[in-house]
Amino acid sequence: MDIKVGDIVDYGGEIVRLMAILPHKLLLNKFGLVNDRVSKLQLIESTKLLELSHGDFVIIHDIPQEDKRKYPFYWDQRCEEYVASGQPYKVIACCYDDEYGEIACVNGGWFYTYHLEKIDDYDIV
Repeated sequence: MDIKVGDIVDYGGEIVRLMAILPHKLLLNKFGLVNDRVSKLQLIESTKLLELSHGDFVIIHDIPQEDKRKYPFYWDQRCEEYVASGQPYKVIACCYDDEYGEIACVNGGWFYTYHLEKIDDYDIV
């Protein structure tokens, strides 16, 4: 199985989340940018990524502090408010990025899909 962004991996004896795969570098939640390659990682837990489409509704779930500190899309107070609300938000766009993997634009901000939950049959009242 291939290692992808969002997976939990072993890097030098530390369990970390892979946040991005950049040319000749990796972004890891505990270390930030490191000069290394995916081949140096050992898969611990494969993260299931959502298949999203424009117009879907999702709930944004909280993530660990280590992920927030290294989140490439800037985790701010607005993100905290989305999580705290527990409300569904509309997916504006979604795509696969070579460096960041599966990402979705939700309510104007970009998010990894590993902490989104798709809500089926959601109607705006």
